[in-house]
Amino acid sequence: MLKELTMQKNILIIFLLSICLSDLKAQTDNPQKSISDSIDIVKTLMRKDGSVTSYATGIGGEQSKQFQRFVYLVNHLNSDEFLELANDTSTCLKIYAYAGLTYNRCKKIASLKTQFQNDSTLIPYMAGCLGGNVKASAIISNLKQWYSNKTVTFALKQ
Repeated sequence: MLKELTMQKNILIIFLLSICLSDLKAQTDNPQKSISDSIDIVKTLMRKDGSVTSYATGIGGEQSKQFQRFVYLVNHLNSDEFLELANDTSTCLKIYAYAGLTYNRCKKIASLKTQFQNDSTLIPYMAGCLGGNVKASAIISNLKQWYSNKTVTFALKQ
């Protein structure tokens, strides 16, 4: 009788441990999926917005939403992922991908620069208090005017 009780107790303990460990594994897998989902949401929001903005926009000089999204991508994407993003259907995301590659000092950027310098697609922009439409090639040619590594690094630290 004592052996049966001990055996049942051991089975119960093993059962409970297996449930706890499977819950723990599910919790550790979840954050990775959450980051991936967040990246997809940020990309979707950037596509929907469709504009390129400077660090700060508007009369009050508030940090722009697009800039915050870009910084999020810089924080979570590597050069290969930015290279993939440079082929997106959204000109806006292509420009931000190029800016991310510039920030990461990607060596494969030279061929992209040639491709983008011939892009005459008009894209909405907001720089400070001014806005309008500009050719994608003009943004690429003057990218440091839009995003300096110093500004992005500062934003990443915040």
